[in-house]
Amino acid sequence: MILGGALTVHSALMVIAGVLVGIAVIRAAVFPRWTGIALISGMVFMANATVLPEVAQTAAAGIRDLAFAGMGAALLLQQDGRAYGVWRSNSSSNIFQP
Repeated sequence: MILGGALTVHSALMVIAGVLVGIAVIRAAVFPRWTGIALISGMVFMANATVLPEVAQTAAAGIRDLAFAGMGAALLLQQDGRAYGVWRSNSSSNIFQP
């Protein structure tokens, strides 16, 4: 049953990576904040939905997918040629200007 163990490890890494990417999205402020929150909640929900009915598993995947769709929409709908926020260099230090 070596494949079962490999899938468990892969699933755990996927959830951890998804949560870390969600945190990075929130901290970087390059995409809307809600997309990072949705990604984190979707990944946690997906980890817990494995014992729930298929409709709950589909809903968990939908929350995660909504986060990625929101990130893509933010890129497509940007007006001024930059993402949600960018780092601009100031003469004395780097400051964040949304």
